[in-house]
Amino acid sequence: MKKFLIRLKSFVSGFFSSVYAPPIFAFTCIALLALTSFVYYGRMPFGYRWESVELRMAFIQLENFLICLSLFALLLLFIASFVKLAKDRVGAAFAGCGVFLFLLPAFLFMCVMIGGAAMFADDDFFYQSITKNGIYEDPLGVEIFTPEEPPVSIYKSTYIEGDEEFQTKIIKANADPVRPLEELKREIPSLTKLENENLELLCEYFASNCEWRFMADSIYGKSYLTINRRFKCGGIPIREKYMGNYSTADETKTPYFSYDLCLYYMSPDDSWKKWNTTTLEKSKNGDREVNALDTGFDIGKFSVNIRDFSMSAPNMTFKTLELLEEEFARVRKLKAREEIEGILPTYSVKSGEASLKLYATNNGGIYNSEIWVNAGEPGLIYLRAYEANSNRRLSESRLHKATNEYVGYSKDPSKVFFAGTEFTIHEGDWGQKYVARFEVWFQPSGKGPERKLLEKHYRIEGWMR
Repeated sequence: MKKFLIRLKSFVSGFFSSVYAPPIFAFTCIALLALTSFVYYGRMPFGYRWESVELRMAFIQLENFLICLSLFALLLLFIASFVKLAKDRVGAAFAGCGVFLFLLPAFLFMCVMIGGAAMFADDDFFYQSITKNGIYEDPLGVEIFTPEEPPVSIYKSTYIEGDEEFQTKIIKANADPVRPLEELKREIPSLTKLENENLELLCEYFASNCEWRFMADSIYGKSYLTINRRFKCGGIPIREKYMGNYSTADETKTPYFSYDLCLYYMSPDDSWKKWNTTTLEKSKNGDREVNALDTGFDIGKFSVNIRDFSMSAPNMTFKTLELLEEEFARVRKLKAREEIEGILPTYSVKSGEASLKLYATNNGGIYNSEIWVNAGEPGLIYLRAYEANSNRRLSESRLHKATNEYVGYSKDPSKVFFAGTEFTIHEGDWGQKYVARFEVWFQPSGKGPERKLLEKHYRIEGWMR
């Protein structure tokens, strides 16, 4: 071991003292990165041979490794130049700095080019891999649907008066005299009591109510639950991936505002994310100065976050806390989960069969889902998508994150509950139509394997960056 350390020290000392070793190492790493990227993205002469997903992944992993190695080599070159300068080897030090200043822009340029190529290469490869001479053949023996135009603007984060009591009262609060922020009490007593007394009932309420989206999420390896407030448009819940960010639809009728409401439920090891702040700043919206208020506070394991951007902030924040207290007080009065349906808003539950419907948006590759299911037990649903001919899974991790949602259930099989969100299919480009099989999968909250509830084939296109 001692001999190894002596040899290692000698090698490191020799490397940093050498005039040629650090620049040659850095140049070699960047050259290998350029060669690897050319072979993978250049498509000359191997342009149409990447049919193996395993081979593609190997190239991507090699490319990522070479990017890290090149960055490390540049850092060593930079350090070696300073070591030479400290030893009064000024000529060698300036030569090393010159090489560093030459290679650094080359490396950054390579990273930009690789990033740009990566945005399009997967899509190009994908469509080439599912066509024959550029012609796509539909799968046989299945009924193929086309995403419909939405009945209302369910993908627009805009407010329409009268859609729902909660959002109507929130927006009308903007017309009231501005209340002093000092009077704001960051508390929801009924939520505190529900968490302590009947958390399971509260979760069932969130899952069953179409005006809340109850989903599983994670960040930096931390898992938590997110409950977003949904606004409605024409009586139908607006689809959103994450927080709503709802804003003014018509400023001749409603003064400018931007609003969202989100609750987080975290496990004890998620204490890294604490809101516990109230921040009021002045912000510009066009020529107008508005109040930008972010309010956050903890209630047990819940974190409440309210975004209130308006000329009358904090009025919407005051009204939000009042309405949430009223809502959760109604939930507290329930004696059993079977009574939840009696306080649900319209579009949460209906009589009928399980169904899946996709709506188109203004952007190809981005869709809205409307799902009605009843799994007969508590749990989470999400979408899977497959290219119909090759059975290749599409946008796997992103689709699960965008579409997962806890949904209501009933022992009465004739009843179905609403779920829906916005999602993106990344494989393919605009105008490259192909058939995808969409499946609705259910993960029970208790024991038991996940199972498929529905499937339907749609002719879609991918999102072009």
